[in-house]
Amino acid sequence: LLSKKAKVKAMPSLQIRADDVACNHGAAVTELDEGEIFYMRSRGLGPNEAKQLLLLAFPQDTLGDLKKVAPLAYQRIESKLVQLSSTPSPS
Repeated sequence: LLSKKAKVKAMPSLQIRADDVACNHGAAVTELDEGEIFYMRSRGLGPNEAKQLLLLAFPQDTLGDLKKVAPLAYQRIESKLVQLSSTPSPS
């Protein structure tokens, strides 16, 4: 998401405790969409604001109800994403 040198090591794991269940899993890694950044900039946001908005929006499905269940953990994640969004990406 944030640099060409970024790395990810996904180790998916499922714990299934029933015999009649079908399960699967997946992971996605992507770069910020330049088209989305362009759209937000055309609506008046600066480049850093657009990047920050995308970085905060990206994990919302994954975070689910964390904001309600563990607000401090959610705030720590949100703060880290804001910090990362203000760091210039190396080219």
